[in-house]
Amino acid sequence: MTQHKSFRVIAAVAASGLVLGLGACARPQTLQPYTPAEGTNADARAIKVQPTAQPANYSTGEVSVVPLKARNMMVVATGENTGFIAGSLVNEVAPQDRLIRVEITTQAFQEHVGGQQREVPSEQLPPVQANVTLPTGELVNLYHVAPLTVNGKLNPGHTVTMKLTFANNQLEAFQAPIVDSTKAYYQGRTPSATPAAS
Repeated sequence: MTQHKSFRVIAAVAASGLVLGLGACARPQTLQPYTPAEGTNADARAIKVQPTAQPANYSTGEVSVVPLKARNMMVVATGENTGFIAGSLVNEVAPQDRLIRVEITTQAFQEHVGGQQREVPSEQLPPVQANVTLPTGELVNLYHVAPLTVNGKLNPGHTVTMKLTFANNQLEAFQAPIVDSTKAYYQGRTPSATPAAS
């Protein structure tokens, strides 16, 4: 019995040492620095498509796919009356699609002026014209296309209603935040001057 007990103790110590060793080698994910997403995600309505390849026992012949996805969408305010649209777009189906316009409406809010409170109404900002090609199956980061500049009064911490217009697909309007470009993560980050693909 003593011998078996000693064996179990040694095995337990060895196992704990292995766990500690692995812990020292592997960097815990929670300790890795990261910037939490501040933007909004939105998906187009799912559609049925014929898969390009399917197993011999595949019965339905169709699969449900979300054709268009918007990820981490926001407006980055670079000044009181200007900013740019940030985020990523993914076109999941053929043929390729194209972002052609973005409409932005600010939200009404209350503000204090001279000791009095007044309501600032919502405002439809000038539409942002775009020409961003979305190849099938590729994520397009809007930082890497021609700047999608927003003109109008932008209040960081507030939200806007954003409506994206595409050549082939539809995406319902959604709420997106206005973030301040002076925050540490956004300082010096402006869209690339590389022209958008046509």
